[in-house]
Amino acid sequence: MKLSKLATLVLTLAAAGAVYAQSPTMTANVPFNFVISGQTMPAGKYTINDLGSAHTVAIRQADAKAAAVAITSNVEQAGPGGPTPMVFHRYGNRYFLSQVWVAGSYRCTFAPSRIERELSARRNDPGESVVVALR
Repeated sequence: MKLSKLATLVLTLAAAGAVYAQSPTMTANVPFNFVISGQTMPAGKYTINDLGSAHTVAIRQADAKAAAVAITSNVEQAGPGGPTPMVFHRYGNRYFLSQVWVAGSYRCTFAPSRIERELSARRNDPGESVVVALR
């Protein structure tokens, strides 16, 4: 990784950490490895925070072994109440985070990665949706 990319990543994660404590936290136990923003995250317990800036979401593994910051590609208003899930697309044994729902607030959708688009095209299939509940 080039120094400028590494510096950008460090600054982004530092900014995410500063806002992290201020935003409401949701948690989920994800029982499988998954991909978000081109990064593979291991199965485990995660916290999800809306960073508020351009609908940027921080996803951190509880034991701090993995973290990602992702910019949503679409945000829609959600009705009051309702579910608060993470929605994944599954192709074979590969999972890709697709959406995060925040009950009574909004739904964030993440753009498919290059690998997900290739798998979808190869299989001529949008992938099976798998839902994991947030708390």
